[in-house]
Amino acid sequence: MAGTLFARDLRSRPLVHDFLERFNGGELDDQHLLDWFDEYQALLLSPVMALFFNHGIVMEPHLQNAVLIHDNGRPQQLLLRDFEGVKLTEELGIKAIQVGLHPRIRQSLLYTREQGWNRITYCLLINNLSEAVLALSWERPHLAPLMWQRVERQLQCIRDELVLPAPELDALIAGQSIACKTNLKVRLAAKADREANYVRLASPWAKEARYA
Repeated sequence: MAGTLFARDLRSRPLVHDFLERFNGGELDDQHLLDWFDEYQALLLSPVMALFFNHGIVMEPHLQNAVLIHDNGRPQQLLLRDFEGVKLTEELGIKAIQVGLHPRIRQSLLYTREQGWNRITYCLLINNLSEAVLALSWERPHLAPLMWQRVERQLQCIRDELVLPAPELDALIAGQSIACKTNLKVRLAAKADREANYVRLASPWAKEARYA
């Protein structure tokens, strides 16, 4: 599970380094870490974005729901679990269901497009990939901006492959700020995730981030 892979040991060292060094036979060079991250983030981003824009399906791809399948340490597949939280967008996803649904069930499945986009970008970029970048660039902070550049390039490749309009992704690639869920606030208020508020964080590939 990715949540364990990017966690820390008692010395605050990310567990992913011991995991990768076990298969590499020693300390990893920068290029190995960059390539590993590139493989991981591509497996994570592509299906989640395609499901959202092409089918109106809203996954919940945070660290605890991501299970990495590897071959001697190299990412091969990424499985997403906990489908109980999957939602469908009003303008696309729900239309694929041909059978009648009880109104309460239908309502529980529905997200607005904005709610869906906020959820997947928060889970992908803040909860998941930010932790991956932080762990993999441990004691090598120069790697972090290079990893985010690879995320930006991957998003551009995904955009080229989508079959339906994706204005939200266009804005994200252009450097629009990223939604960050106010988890503590929604938990203290004992509210459902659909009622969560979001604050905006600067994109790591926006101009102000690059030249700060």
